[in-house]
Amino acid sequence: MSAVSDRIKQDLVALLRAAEPRLDYFALYRAKVLAQSSDRATLDLRPDDVRLPEMVGIPLKHGIPGATVEVPPGGHVMIGWDNGDPASVFCALWEAGLTPITVTLNAATLELGGAAVDYVTKGTRHRAAEDTLVAALNAAMTTVAAAITSNPGTLTPLLPGFTAAVAALTAFHAAAAAAGGFLSTTVRVK
Repeated sequence: MSAVSDRIKQDLVALLRAAEPRLDYFALYRAKVLAQSSDRATLDLRPDDVRLPEMVGIPLKHGIPGATVEVPPGGHVMIGWDNGDPASVFCALWEAGLTPITVTLNAATLELGGAAVDYVTKGTRHRAAEDTLVAALNAAMTTVAAAITSNPGTLTPLLPGFTAAVAALTAFHAAAAAAGGFLSTTVRVK
């Protein structure tokens, strides 16, 4: 009778498992972002798969050391589990087309533009324009200082110095624009 009882128990377990589909913890599941923590390290999610409940504080993995991303609610990510362990849930892999609010990369060196960009030329042109400006401002201010020293009481000798300063600033602006503008207009550097 024990063998019959075991057989019935096995059939009942198999029937119950078939009635409730199991979750594959080695698979990835799509989820909608509901909210993000202030430190950008975790997300609150609503999985598309109804077998998964809403999830709060799920660690976010980017695959890039030192990267953090702030995203608007409504984007989608994938939910997964480290080594198939149900206790080690994470989210990663942003859906294409999502535009982040902020991307932060903590790195010793950051290169933007890819291999086709000539970093040295842009940097050299910008630096040369900056050097020209500094030299011109220095010469102009030296002229102004000498004029004040030799002719105290009159402002007329100041005019050439200030005219030269304005010309130097105008030339710097033109050179910087020709070199592709300033990086600080699109990238914040610490």
